Amino acid sequence: MIMESLEAEVRRSCSGPDQPADISVIIPTCDRPELLAEAVESVLRQSLPPREILVLDNGTKPVDAACLPPSVTVVRLPPRVGPSRARNHGAAIAAGHYIAFLDDDDWWDPSFLQHARKAMGGDIRCVYGQKLSCRDGIVTPYKFAQPRQLQISDLLQKNPGTGGMNLLIDRNLFLRIGGFDEKLLLAEDRALAVEILRSGNRIEIVPDAITIVRHHASPRLREKPLRKLRFVWKYAGLYSPALLVGTVARILLGALLSKACMIWSKLRALLNGSGGHRSAA
Repeated sequence: MIMESLEAEVRRSCSGPDQPADISVIIPTCDRPELLAEAVESVLRQSLPPREILVLDNGTKPVDAACLPPSVTVVRLPPRVGPSRARNHGAAIAAGHYIAFLDDDDWWDPSFLQHARKAMGGDIRCVYGQKLSCRDGIVTPYKFAQPRQLQISDLLQKNPGTGGMNLLIDRNLFLRIGGFDEKLLLAEDRALAVEILRSGNRIEIVPDAITIVRHHASPRLREKPLRKLRFVWKYAGLYSPALLVGTVARILLGALLSKACMIWSKLRALLNGSGGHRSAA
């Protein structure tokens, strides 16, 4: 009921000469109904309303479409097909000239689409916005790609801020370059940016188009750093020998440190538990 009232409010505020933008918003989701509702709400609050909102559900439990506004289209996919396949399927059935992606656990500033769409035109067919981080209710700066126009060399070393939640792209361009690489379980968003640049297109960075990335207890794929090696293997031919060695070494070191922290955390919990049992005795 709240979501329907919000949708009606947005429609009334946007009535008049301005029509919804020719943008399809694609939200892949997997077993996060409460967070999904907040992501959808942020789309409904956009100062530039989209043409349609597509929710691509690949969770183990189907999304209850009755809990979302009637204008939201829910597409059921096989469980756990992954965000890349869900996004690609959404792009394939989208009706908009442009497509924008948002993750189910993140949300947009109300003017995200307006600022992103304003930057499109001429030879600019893809834009990325700025990402902020929200942890425990506190929003802080996170990732803002520099320079304003990315180069492939910027993307080989790290992800400077290209994501699957802060992107607006021409649908035809997205389909032509093959969309997100479904074989990559991590860094598929960075690979998409590389393919855009390799196709001869520019990428524009729009600082006023803001996405808030939520940090929460649920696991994220980026927490498994070894999966980054698949990205490096795919683009090994673009790296200089020194950069290739350095990048692989950095990934391996990061994975080792992550594993060490995990082991230490479990060991500390075990020792604390043992100490508590002895005290009780």
